[in-house]
Amino acid sequence: MIDPVATFPEIFIDTARQYFNRGIIYSISAPEQGKGIIDFRNNPEYLGTGDKVNKVMAIESARLFREIKELNDLSLTIPSAGKTYRLQVTRKQMDSHYGTKLADLSMETWRNFFLERYDTKQARAEFVAKHVKVSEP
Repeated sequence: MIDPVATFPEIFIDTARQYFNRGIIYSISAPEQGKGIIDFRNNPEYLGTGDKVNKVMAIESARLFREIKELNDLSLTIPSAGKTYRLQVTRKQMDSHYGTKLADLSMETWRNFFLERYDTKQARAEFVAKHVKVSEP
């Protein structure tokens, strides 16, 4: 459980560690109020297919915005299969993409509406195509 008087950096880091295996995280930081950055390690066992990268980018990033009301900007970087995937997204962009205020979703609504609708291979791929930049070295 996160301490209710914790600072934004503590809340962001603790929440990210709850959702992601510590073995895949290279670094986590919250350099300023409302901004979170997570860089992942290249971990083929965890990431497996490109769809797992898509799930992290589309669904786990949305989960962070739902859980951390103070999060306004998020940056994720994932090296995988010879490519680097970068997501830089604001709360406004996420809410607009999903057509709802993520911070207002209850756990029940998250499970019964959001995940059912958006946690599909096609929906994740559409999110990535729109919001994630992919580069090769």
